[in-house]
Order: sequence, then structure tokens, then C-alpha cells
Amino acid sequence: MKTNKKEVLRTFEGGVASKITPIEELKRTTMACLLWEDNFYEDGESVAERIEKLINKCNNDEVIELIRKVKFDMKIRHCPLYMTVCLLKKGCKGLSGLVADVITRPDDMGEMLSLFGSIKKIPNQLKKGIAKAFTKFSEYQLAKWNRDGKYKLVDIANLTHPMSNTAISKLIKGELATPNTWEVKISACGNDKEKKKQAWEALIKENDLLDMAFLKNLRGIKEAGVSDELIKQRIEKIDSHKLLPIDFVRCGDNNVEYESQIEKKFLSHFEKPTFFGKTAFLIDVSGSMDGKNLDYASALAMIGREMFEDVDIYTFSNEVVQVPARHGWGLKDAINRSQPHFGTYMWKAINLLNKNGYYKRLIVITDEQTFGGQPVSGTVFGKAYIINIATYQNGVGYNNGYIHINGFSDGVFDYMAEIEKF
Repeated sequence: MKTNKKEVLRTFEGGVASKITPIEELKRTTMACLLWEDNFYEDGESVAERIEKLINKCNNDEVIELIRKVKFDMKIRHCPLYMTVCLLKKGCKGLSGLVADVITRPDDMGEMLSLFGSIKKIPNQLKKGIAKAFTKFSEYQLAKWNRDGKYKLVDIANLTHPMSNTAISKLIKGELATPNTWEVKISACGNDKEKKKQAWEALIKENDLLDMAFLKNLRGIKEAGVSDELIKQRIEKIDSHKLLPIDFVRCGDNNVEYESQIEKKFLSHFEKPTFFGKTAFLIDVSGSMDGKNLDYASALAMIGREMFEDVDIYTFSNEVVQVPARHGWGLKDAINRSQPHFGTYMWKAINLLNKNGYYKRLIVITDEQTFGGQPVSGTVFGKAYIINIATYQNGVGYNNGYIHINGFSDGVFDYMAEIEKF
């Protein structure tokens, strides 16, 4: 058998994929990664294994920079913890500051220890980083997350010896007051609907319900009998900067009676055009995009409709279809219903858009698992971007004049804005 053959990388659908560096491959695997979550073609375990292997091949400083982008630009929680643990296992030094930074909730400390594995082999820099992180949290926060688990907070404190303060001292002595969290208040109501209504109303009026908790519990809040007026007032107070686009999309899909208010709040952060000139968005609606990937892509398209001055939006699968010039959930529905969700003929779609007319900017949102076909040069447009919203190992959106961006946060447009300054 002949073994001296040139390696040809391919997507899961058989298209010729781009050969990229390990750090670029790590970016495409992590910038849109919800750790351990299965995808259309890959299971979460294999994705996690690939992350560790790639980190072992990459420059440590580049990985540290990427971890910060995944955590703070892409707003992803678990993957940066895991990436930091992989760096520690690799033997990278000087990570105590990074450990402290990526820990943003008290339960992140136990997550990191659990991800590391053997408690007998925990490096000092992990202990020091956790000790630094401990001092960021208030008594209320420690009490809220002082729950049963593989590693309890008191055990972690005894292991890492953080600098003592009132909250940490009470934790170690077992003197933390039971936190008056929304979970505790609602649980205390049992099955009494009237008590639940009063509890939810008090939580909302006293600003004791965080934005994410409010969005996730909106259905239960409505069913408890809380007034529409109060619910709409709380929607108006949501801080869009702290949430992912998908958080709004899922809440709107699950609470159609408040869709218009959620839509207005979601899009208010992007209502002034940032990008000028004629732009084409090309959204992948192939079969592998169904489910969460299409939700991610639609959310970015919804934002793009607001941020770009003059926009045409198309979908591609077996065909190329232009969707109506709608906004918000109307646009999301138009994208989903635009055509059957079958094959992935991205290059054919890009070539068609090039023939249809000049665009200053092309933005393709896809999982990059396209079929074969001749790559179309991105230089036929003023700027050509491919936004990858999946974690697959191989993709097609590199080289040929394309600017490649990974992620499903609105942060992808921040990167784009930086690029277009020059």
C-alpha cells in the first residue's frame, strides 16, 4: 500500500478543508464551545480531548491570550476553566493570576479542582490562584454556592489557605448565614401559588433577581400570576452587555407573549449602525445547522440587521434564497423557513452573490462543513468574513482572501469593527 501521500483535510461533508496552525485550530474549537456538549457530527468528549491535545502543541502565551478572549469576549464559562487546567497539566508556569481571573463564581473553584482530577497532585499555582479568587467573593456569594459537591467550599478553603476575611472566616467556622437567595425564597413557598406570586414580585421589585435567573424563570414567574406590567418593567432593566444573544433568543422562543419586549431590549444595544456600505449576510441553513447552531447564526443575523447600514440577508443550503428585510424574531423565522435544510453548498452560494451585484462586505455565518466545490476568492468583495459558530476540527473558511472569526457572541462584531478601522 502506498503511504507517501499528501494529506488532504476534509470537512464532515467531504469538502476540502483548510490546513491551519494548531493555535488557529484551537480558536475554532474553543471560541464557540459549550464544554461536553455534543454537536451534529462530534460528541463533547472528543472535542474536549482535541482541546487538550492542541494546547500541548501551542505556544503557552498564545493559549493564555485565547483563554481570556473565550472567557471575557465570547462570555463562555466552562471552556476557559478547562483550558486553564490543560495548561496547568502541561506544566506551564505563572498561571495563578489567570486562574484567579477566570474564576468568576465561587463554584468555579470546585469545577477547576474537579477538572484537574487528583487532589494530591494539584500544583501550587492552582492553589494560589484559587486562594486569590476566594477574596473576590462576598459572604452572600459564598453562602449561595456553599453546596454539596465533590469539593465543598470549606474544603477548598482549607486546601488553598486564602487570606482571611470576615466571609472566609465564617465559611471555615460554619457560621455563614443561610443566603436569602431567590431559590431559597421560592422553595419556601412550596406549592402555594399565591405565596410564589408574592415572592417573585418581591424579588423583582427589590432587584434581587439577576438577569439570567429572570430570563430562565420567566415562564414560572408568569404562571405564578405576576402582572404583565411588572414583568415588562423588569425586562426593561436587563443589562444586554452581560448576556449572550442566545439567552434572549431562547427566552423569547419560550415566552412568545413577551417576545416583542424581549426583542426590543435585546436589539436596543445594537440599534445604531456601526458598519456602512452595502453588506450581504449569507446564513447556513443546512441540516447540520439545525438546533442550537441555527439559533446562534440567527441571533447574529438579528444583530447584524441593526448594526449594518444597508443589508441584504440570504440563506444557503442546496439553493440560495434572499429573505425579507425583517428585524428581530421576524427575521429569525424568515431564515428558518426560507428553504429546506439539506446540503451545504457554500462556495456555490458565494459565487452567486458575487454575480448578483457588488457588495462592500460579505459575512458568511456557518459551521463550515461544506460539500466540495471550487473556493471563491473573498477578494471579489470589499471585505469577506466567515464566522464559524461550531467547534468542528476542520473548516473551509481560511485563506483565499477571507477573514476568519470564531464565536457566537456579539463580540464577533467587535473584532470586525477593529479590523475595519485600518
